[in-house]
This record gives sequence, structure tokens and C-alpha cells, in this order.
Amino acid sequence: MSKASQALAFPQLIGLLALIAWCGLTFASGGTDFGIPTTGDQTAEWTVAISLAAGAVLTAVVAWQSRTLAVWRSLPFALATSGAVGLAGWAALSIRWSGAPHLAWIEANQLALASVGLLIAVALASRTERAGALLVSGLALAGVPVIVAALAGESLPTRFGAELEPGRLSGPLDSPNALATIVAICLPGVLWITGAGIQRWRLPLGGAWIAMLVTALSLTLSRSGMAAALVAVAIVFVAIPHRIRSLVTLIAGVLGAAAPVVYGLSTDVLTQDRVAAQMRRDEGLELGALIIAGMVVAALLAMAGNAVLRRGGRQVVAAAILLALVLALPAAALAATTPAPAPEARDAIANDPDRVLSLSSNNRLDWWGEALDGWRDRPVTGNGAGSFSLVHLRERNDGDPRFNVRQPHQIFLKALTDLGLVGLGLLLSIVAGVLLAAIRLARAGRARAWALPAAVFGAFAVEAQLDVSLSVPALALPAFAAAGVLVAEAARGHAAPTRLLPIEPVVAAIGALVALVVVGSALVPAIGAEKVRSADSALLDGDPERAIELSADARDFNPLAIAPLELAASAHRERGDFGAMLSSLRTATEVQPDNARTWRRLALVLDGLGGEDEARAAWQRVLELDPKNRRALEALAQPVG
Repeated sequence: MSKASQALAFPQLIGLLALIAWCGLTFASGGTDFGIPTTGDQTAEWTVAISLAAGAVLTAVVAWQSRTLAVWRSLPFALATSGAVGLAGWAALSIRWSGAPHLAWIEANQLALASVGLLIAVALASRTERAGALLVSGLALAGVPVIVAALAGESLPTRFGAELEPGRLSGPLDSPNALATIVAICLPGVLWITGAGIQRWRLPLGGAWIAMLVTALSLTLSRSGMAAALVAVAIVFVAIPHRIRSLVTLIAGVLGAAAPVVYGLSTDVLTQDRVAAQMRRDEGLELGALIIAGMVVAALLAMAGNAVLRRGGRQVVAAAILLALVLALPAAALAATTPAPAPEARDAIANDPDRVLSLSSNNRLDWWGEALDGWRDRPVTGNGAGSFSLVHLRERNDGDPRFNVRQPHQIFLKALTDLGLVGLGLLLSIVAGVLLAAIRLARAGRARAWALPAAVFGAFAVEAQLDVSLSVPALALPAFAAAGVLVAEAARGHAAPTRLLPIEPVVAAIGALVALVVVGSALVPAIGAEKVRSADSALLDGDPERAIELSADARDFNPLAIAPLELAASAHRERGDFGAMLSSLRTATEVQPDNARTWRRLALVLDGLGGEDEARAAWQRVLELDPKNRRALEALAQPVG
């Protein structure tokens, strides 16, 4: 193989492996990690850890191989990369002052993974022609298993679904909004594949593919995801060469999705939460049949519509599109006619089809206000990464635990309350780098170079205004990769040698050291969490001594976490050693003194053991950190003695 062929094959191979890894990440709950190692499926934790460790090493390799490229000295790259890497670094530094330092470590690793995605994308895109087209096409293809798995779980609940699924389609990401964003990220690639060539096989494929995506998107009932999809489609149409043909195919896909969407959103057992899989079996099969039929109809409509278009029937096609839109309105109305139960409290809305047409903020206005209040306490540095769950308890207006959240559901407010003005500035630096790159490409008349990756980044940016996208690695990774492609496209070519080249060995050593640190940061907390799970299993097996030993090992790996101490306390209780149990719980309050959970658990145990004075002091501390805590208010209302 020639050197030229090797240069071409290397970035494509790495890109393929990255897409496979991204697909795997989506199946691991999107990589979402709540920092609770003893509950739920923990594949997300290890998937992110391994991805970050491998990505850090790969970043060092590809960056070194591409060190002569001009992109490394461009202003868009400097802005985007300093923002991304700086945000991850600042989140890591905030461990020192975060009230939940173990969550700060998790978020720092998640941001580091997004930064790795950006840097690898810059290096690969700088050495690849049509990088934007390859990115969106690859994402569309890698997203197929995710969408198929989500729809299979709904159509065949007893075989592929969970026993008590939520009424909204969430798929392997365990989040309707996240799944909807995956659809929005995939749509640009489908439209590009459909409209970039003249081969007729693209038309039925595109129609059926779009029908599947629109069905999945509609069943998520995600308003933010739908907005993201509309933005992605609008941007990508700038780059598509055969726009009318793509529009016809898009309409065909929407029409093909109409029947399964109407059925899926008007059938009670498919829209209600926590219905047993066996009870959904028959309706699920009917939905699956309608999905397949809808894809066939969409394929035929795409072929027929474009056949008319090729024969010069633009007026006929325009009339058909108008008629399709008119007919779609009653279908949309029918899908949203299920009576909605009254909101449970505050501004909450039910998980039924009516939510799509609702203007309710679904508690977001409350959370945004809490984030601003939290930011005012520490305006420059913020409260620390991962700390909003504690800020929320401190600032909330009522004590209903059903509305407790970990995120303010708005990307800029999250940066502000967690990482202060410094964090917000770093986030805006990423946006500035992306915008500057897009502007440069637009001025150069390179529509495809900017519109294709911008469609992916734009979908993420829109959804992130209303949700927790930055904390879901499966959503952040493609967005940051799209940013990297934009930056690379805006500064192609090789740079002239500079005086820095003689110190390349020093730069290489620093890069290797940073990669090693990132690898350690990725793997160490994951190993600690695995020790906690092993300790939990030992405790369930009736071996408290082994549980105590494993909890101590877990603390060695992650001294910032309170789960090992809480598990050790449970093990000491099983052994009847209440003094050691209290010692573990008191240590937890020292590790995370601003976490109401640690003080609440200590207070409950002290109540049970009769330590009235210390229990009241602990409850008082709970009330300082969570003024609306009902249990603390009840405990302190009891007469002394």
C-alpha cells in the first residue's frame, strides 16, 4: 500500500472505530452516570471510562501525526479547543470546592471525553476530504441500531422491552429527550445520503429511513427533540444539491410515519407509564406492523413523487406536498387528543401526547431561577461541577421529592451555577470558535463544508437549551466532533515550520503525560465504583466483613465518594457494631459536609439509637442545606426530651 493510501485509510479507520464506539455508548444509557454505583446498570460508567482512556491515547497519537497542519494555529481552533479543554480542566479543579466532589469528578471526565472527540475530529477532518459529509453519513448509519432497538422494544415488549417501560419512547438511552436528540443528529445524514447523489435506490431508502426516524421522534413526545430536529433539517438543506428531491423524500417519510404515530399515540397501553410488558404485547405487535407498512409506503411515495418530479411535474409535486401537509394536520390533532390528567404539582405536565402542544415549562422556570440563585452565591468560580443537585435543595420552593433534579436543564445556566463566570466564558469560547469557523466557510462559499457539521452541532445546541445534553456523552460527543470538523474545514493545509519545532520532544513528553493523567482519571473512579458494587453484593450474600474490606478498598480508589462509607455503615450495622456504623456516617459528613444526604442519614440513625442531642444537631444541619426538607422539619418540631 502506498503512503498516500495509508494516509487516506488511517483517518477513515479511526473514524469508523469512533462511530462504533459512539453506537456502543448510546446502548450504555448514553453514558449517563448519576454517581450511584449500587443501583442500576453500570455499563455506562465503564463505557465512558474505557472510551475516555482509549480516546486520550488516540488523541495524543493523531495530534502528533498531524502536528504540521495549519488548523492547530487557527483562531477558531484556539477558541473552541481552549474552551473545551479549559471547561474540562476547570470542572476538575472545582472538585476542591464542590459540595459533591465525586459528581464533579464524573462531570470532568465527561467533559474531557467531549474534548477528546473534538480534538480527534480536528486531526482526522484535516486529513480527509468531504469530512462533513462523512461525519453526518456515519452518524446516520451508526444511529440505525439505536433507533431499531428503541422501536423493537416498543413493538416486541416481551422480547426486547423492559417489564415496566415508560409511556414515552426512550430506547437504550433511558431518556426520551436523549433519544429524540439522537434522531435529530441522524436526520442530516439521511437527507444528505438521499439528496447528494442521483442513484434511484437512494429514494426508497431515504423515504423508509425517514419514516422510521419520524416515528421514533414522535413517540418520544420530546418537544426539545422535535425543535432540534427541525433546526437540523433546516440547516442541512443549505448543503443538499437536490433540495426538491430531498424535500419530496422527507414528506414521503413523514406521511409513511403517520399511521404508526397516530396509533402509537392514541393507544392507552402504549402511552401510559409502567404497563406490564405482557399487557402491551398485542398492541406492540400492531404498532410494529404499522411501522413496517409505513416504511414501505414511504419508500413507494418517495419513488412516485420523484418520478413525477423528473418528468417535469413540479406543480403536481407542489400540490401533492400541500395536500400532504393539510392531511397531516388532522392526524397530528388526533394523535394529541388523549385527555391529560391534571398536573401533579407546580408546572409539571403529564407524559401523554398532549404535552407536545403544551406551553408549560415543566418546572424549568423554577430550576432556572434556582440556578441563578445558586450562581449569585459564588459568581466567579461557581458551586462546583455536579453541585446543582445540592443547590436545588437549598433554593427550592417546596419539599416535594418528586421534583428533585440534578440539572437545571439549560446548558448556559448549568455552566453558570456549577462553574461560575469562568465556566460560562469557556463554554462561550467553544460557541465562538464554531461560529467563526462557520462564518469563514460561508464567506468562502463552501456551504457543504459548514452546513453539514453545523446541522449536527445546531441540533445539540437547541436541545441543550431545554435539557441536560452536555451531561449525556452520547449527545455531547457528536456535537463536539461536528465542532472539530467545522474548525478543521475552516483552516485546511499545512503550516510553515516555526521555532517551536526544535522542542518537539518536550511537547511530546507533555502530551504523553497529560494523556496518562486522563487515563488515570477515567479508570480510577470506575474501579472504585466496581469495588462498591462488589461490597454491596457481599453484604447481600451475608458477608459483612468482606463488605467492609471492599468498602475500604473503594475508598482508596475514590476518597471523594460517600457510597463506600454508607455501605460500610450498613455492614457494621449487620455485625451489630453501632459505634463503627456511626463513625462511618460521621466520616461521610466530613467528606461531603455540604451534602444534606449525609447529614440526613446520620440523623436517622441517631434517632434510632436515642442520641437526641446529636440527632437534633444533625437535623438542624439538614435544614440549613435543605430548608424545605419535610423530615427535618418534622423532627425539629418534636419537643425536646
